[in-house]
Amino acid sequence: MFKCKRKESPTKDQLVQAAAGLLMRQSYGAVSVDDIAVAAGVKKGTFYHHFCSKTDLALAAYDFMWTMGRQKMDACFSPTVAPEKRLPLYAENCFNWQMEIFEKEGKVYGCPLATAGSEMGAQDERIREKIKEIFDGHCAYFESVLRDLPAFDGAPRAAIASRAREMFSYSMGVLYQAKVANDPQVIKRDLLEGLNRFISPQPFGREKSA
Repeated sequence: MFKCKRKESPTKDQLVQAAAGLLMRQSYGAVSVDDIAVAAGVKKGTFYHHFCSKTDLALAAYDFMWTMGRQKMDACFSPTVAPEKRLPLYAENCFNWQMEIFEKEGKVYGCPLATAGSEMGAQDERIREKIKEIFDGHCAYFESVLRDLPAFDGAPRAAIASRAREMFSYSMGVLYQAKVANDPQVIKRDLLEGLNRFISPQPFGREKSA
């Protein structure tokens, strides 16, 4: 599922990769240090050689998930891709990833980062900050689309940022519904159609000239 390509610390990478896989499938609270050590094929003492706590490893796993996800996002939202083609690529990528998992495991897992944020956001400040950082990065991709679309030329920056957050919230909602329905076709049916509504011309005010 997740394939780590770094070479500087193979054992540490095994732990991060194992944690990422487990945290994608289960809640933070359901995953123990013992579970991670077993999945990584190392002894529990080896875990504590590389990480001080489960939180420290979880933060590294979330970074790893986002690094993998950002590679796909960069391809979908590249400036070399016409802005009107970026959302279709994004929606297709989301569907294909969830379908790949579903075909292997019979489950739709949605967004593990959203799951972590809702579960741990009020319990662990470091996890809350990490998930917020990743969410902000996700929203930035939507902002880039809006800035490059002619319909939003001259729109206030605050309005574009707000619209991007709405698009992100909608995307997470579709993934959540697909998870509850255990049906990746929900993503194919609803994600792009809904996102396209956010990029239709809207009565934004224009920024004043200096």
